[in-house]
Amino acid sequence: MPTDRPASTLAFVGFGEAGRAFASGIREAGFVGEIKAFDCKTGDASQTDAMRRAYVEHGVRDGETLAGAVAGADAVLSVV
Repeated sequence: MPTDRPASTLAFVGFGEAGRAFASGIREAGFVGEIKAFDCKTGDASQTDAMRRAYVEHGVRDGETLAGAVAGADAVLSVV
């Protein structure tokens, strides 16, 4: 059934091992909407690059801030 509604947007708060596993599983299950994430480790200069690589590897957009990650999300998963 066609719909004019765009694909859903999911947001992850926390993107460590569990968040990455959820995001991968959701993609593998066929989710085609946007996935955004925020993890406080992204703000730690020693971990920023690794976190941003993890976002890219899992098809997730860096929300940059908690507010940015959850803005416009249809569902928020807190995986901390």
